[in-house]
Amino acid sequence: MRRAAPCDAQEFLMMDIVMAALAIGFFAAGIGYAYACERL
Repeated sequence: MRRAAPCDAQEFLMMDIVMAALAIGFFAAGIGYAYACERL
């Protein structure tokens, strides 16, 4: 089993970017869904 280095800042930065991208994606999908439902 691989043990993470105590100060593996690069990995944490990458995870932050991935989580931010997911949050923005879900936010955009929610806006698109609301817009699509409004058009019905």
